[in-house]
Amino acid sequence: MEGIFYKLNDITKENAQSVVNKAVECAEKYGFSGDQWANYLAYRLLMSENAFSLACEKGEGKGTVRDIAFLDAKKILPLFAKDYCLYKGEEFSLLRSYTPGHERNDMRAERTMRLAKKTVEIATLYAVSETVVPKTAVNKFLDALACEYEKGGAGEIGMCEAFRLVAGGGTDEYCLSAVPNFEPKNFASIVGYEGQKHALTENTRAFIEGRSCNNVLLYGDAGTGKSTSVKALLPEFRGGKLKIVEIYKHQYSAIA
Repeated sequence: MEGIFYKLNDITKENAQSVVNKAVECAEKYGFSGDQWANYLAYRLLMSENAFSLACEKGEGKGTVRDIAFLDAKKILPLFAKDYCLYKGEEFSLLRSYTPGHERNDMRAERTMRLAKKTVEIATLYAVSETVVPKTAVNKFLDALACEYEKGGAGEIGMCEAFRLVAGGGTDEYCLSAVPNFEPKNFASIVGYEGQKHALTENTRAFIEGRSCNNVLLYGDAGTGKSTSVKALLPEFRGGKLKIVEIYKHQYSAIA
């Protein structure tokens, strides 16, 4: 399916077996469950960095860019319809009710399955099919997609929450690399320091909301909860745009 913003050409009847394989690999990698066909479509949409998704990140996905995205959305929404069948095969049927071999605490799965579920609900409510695609349904689908972009962002950085700097292609060059299977902490695991935890949380909230805030220096003996406090901020603001990046002393020049 050739779109202006969304390139989903591999999702065709000719490449059905390949798509099933990709959907299964995606489910096992990130722990998706339920309607994995819808999940895989939603994952592809959330991973797409294009003019519309990047505008929505800034709360600016309106005007002509939305009108153009509407043309893509009108083609994409029928793929989420419950009666849509890529091809007559048992493998595809199994995708519609998928149970992964393991569970993961991954924000990608949380965001993807939320969008997939919402989109399937829209397609079902408005009886969307390959031949019937009501304008209202397309607009509601675009609203849900834009909301996800605005709340969490698009692409690899939008879909992950923890990163580290890794060596790039040249001397003193670094790039962001997502931390796989990152396990966030919680403030309940830190005994005491209630005032400090509250101050850190509220300062971070102000930062996310674009209000006046301060840089923060955490100091103390080893084992007093400095790193845990930083990791505990992620579940506090999950679903938003908060990200953490691990940087070592020898990498400071990369961000100077």
